[in-house]
Amino acid sequence: MYAPANQHTLGAPWVERAACRDCDPDTFFPSGQGADDTESEAAAKRLCARCPVAAACLNEALTHEESAGIWGGLTVRERRELRRVAGTLHAISGNLHQFLESGGRRSKPRPQERSAYVWFLRRRGWGQTRIATALGMTFGQVQHAWRTAEFASACGCDVSALPLPGDHGQAS
Repeated sequence: MYAPANQHTLGAPWVERAACRDCDPDTFFPSGQGADDTESEAAAKRLCARCPVAAACLNEALTHEESAGIWGGLTVRERRELRRVAGTLHAISGNLHQFLESGGRRSKPRPQERSAYVWFLRRRGWGQTRIATALGMTFGQVQHAWRTAEFASACGCDVSALPLPGDHGQAS
């Protein structure tokens, strides 16, 4: 049994190399009803962090819109956030490039755009303090958006290429 294997993954070539191939699937699918869930989630994420195929696993979950479990080191909530950021990146990509072309002068992105701006700037080597200053955000707001970028980076995931809901693997 592979965790978090399902009908989509059992024939996938990456599954044979998954670090979770001999693990209890319950580790990756916490019940949501106990204190052990936090410990189980942390254990699953530690395993995913050293998995050679975490990016393929995450892509599988995103492509098939998995609504449960930890895949590629991300929970359902974290995958939902990645999709939201990806959608925002696509929608405001022109604004982001214009921002850089203007020398990264102070800008005030809308709240729903913040994570996308932080992701974009982080991928270009900007630090948290510089981002907060340029975007007029608090350090806490940048840290929250930064964590989203860290989730994706841990799996080698390029959020701008994520499949969006309903496109089943076709990058927008």
